[in-house]
Amino acid sequence: MAVKWRGPFPWLAAAFAADVGVTVAAGYFLSQGVVDREELTALVMVSLAGATVLFAVSWKAIEFLVVRSIKKMAAEVRAIAYGSGGRDRVDPERYFMIAPLPEAVNEVCSRMVKARAELAEGLSSATRKSEENSNRLAAILNDLHEGVVVCNQRHQMVLYNQVAFDMLRETAELGLGRSLFETIAREPVMHMMDILGNRGGAAENGLPFLAGTTDERMLLQGRMTLIRNDEGAMTGYVVTLVDAGP
Repeated sequence: MAVKWRGPFPWLAAAFAADVGVTVAAGYFLSQGVVDREELTALVMVSLAGATVLFAVSWKAIEFLVVRSIKKMAAEVRAIAYGSGGRDRVDPERYFMIAPLPEAVNEVCSRMVKARAELAEGLSSATRKSEENSNRLAAILNDLHEGVVVCNQRHQMVLYNQVAFDMLRETAELGLGRSLFETIAREPVMHMMDILGNRGGAAENGLPFLAGTTDERMLLQGRMTLIRNDEGAMTGYVVTLVDAGP
């Protein structure tokens, strides 16, 4: 973008040229002996005063046109970064004094907005797939005749089927995120987790155990299977339950 000479810049350029002209003229007259020392001293003082005024005016112009522009653009970029204001780029015309910085900022903002949109689309797609898988898994679990409860490492229920709900709802209130130990005795579950954890791959199909409900209303025969990630670390477990009373 071509530099646009606006504001005080033409006057600053003229003042600088005049100051340089006075200084050069003083040096020339001194070398030619045209002026005496007092007149030369006056010329030098005028030249120094002009240089001082020029420096002060230049500094204020830079502060007004450059520093303030940078601060305003920083505020706009911050708003774009946080997604507020409904804008995705800055106006280069407003910051022509610091060109080509606005163009570079717009390129970065464009990439950032594009990456944000791709991330949102990816999260939305992953959420849809997760919901589809959860619904498919829930449909499969509801077709089983055994009660199935899936728990995480903190023993919070993250999934259960209708059979498990009907079996345990009289013992305690069931809900996702609630502790399994509100309905089933803790000791048999923890003991079985220790056994499966020590056996490793030898118990991939799970092991049976007996456990009572916390209100001692029902004796359950269960089978526990650990859930492991790709590294082999346990991330949760699955418990199938049937009424052992009959």
